[in-house]
Amino acid sequence: MNSKLLALIVVIIVGASALLVLLLNQPGKSSEVTVPTLNSEEESLQIISAGIWYNPFINSSYSAILLINEKNTTAQIQKITIKGLAVNWANVYYCKTEIGLVSKISPIANELTGTTSEISIDDVTLTLKQATGEILFEGFKALVVYVKNSISIDAQELPEGNATVVVFIQKNAYFKEVTMKPEYSSIDFMPTEELKITRMQFLQEGAGDRYIRIIANNTGTTPVTISAVYLNNKEVNSDDLDFKPVSGTAAANSGLTITITEEWVEGNNYQVKLISSKGNTFVYTAVGPE
Repeated sequence: MNSKLLALIVVIIVGASALLVLLLNQPGKSSEVTVPTLNSEEESLQIISAGIWYNPFINSSYSAILLINEKNTTAQIQKITIKGLAVNWANVYYCKTEIGLVSKISPIANELTGTTSEISIDDVTLTLKQATGEILFEGFKALVVYVKNSISIDAQELPEGNATVVVFIQKNAYFKEVTMKPEYSSIDFMPTEELKITRMQFLQEGAGDRYIRIIANNTGTTPVTISAVYLNNKEVNSDDLDFKPVSGTAAANSGLTITITEEWVEGNNYQVKLISSKGNTFVYTAVGPE
């Protein structure tokens, strides 16, 4: 081959290679392919309340679970087990709602039938939807789940018998142990303390400091003392808290107001979590007004 022609071919190849490298390294360009994933952020679920009820007269039982999704990521509930046995999705009824609207689950008077069923718990009326398979659970939401014909219970197990309720998602499993009781007695993990957060106010003094005010009511029969306050999963310093009453205790059938010094931002999600002296948790989420 002619030496001049060979030299020309080499120059063309080198030039093309340099041009390709230049194009791949332009600002704002990337040679990597990004594959989107469902749930890039680790989920954080919490079982707030759970129960199992048994009617010995008809030898039937049902279970209930109240969960909250504490992060802005969607979790996929793949399986629910009770006493180690997976429940049939056809027996599962659920409702997604705002965190704080329902503070605990309780026995229901009506039977779960059809594709939808209306129930009343915690002074709130909910429409449950019959599950057809895995349940998508969006972030900053609460999920109420009732399972009919959930387990076979031997009357001799009651009332001391225990059962473990487990909720499985993609990466984790969340579980609670409950005591099975007859005659639709109420079973949950906060049997005496009943504090309901009813409102979150976003306030500002003129052009000065901003505050978040939490208003809660003790709907139970025993006092509730708040020992810790969390805002967006970070504990609030006591210097930034103001309680009314100052003791931080809500007497039975009375109210409690908590003011947090916080430079809140319009349009942002804010989740408050109140921890009682007995270790019970009360959660509420709201968005800063624009």
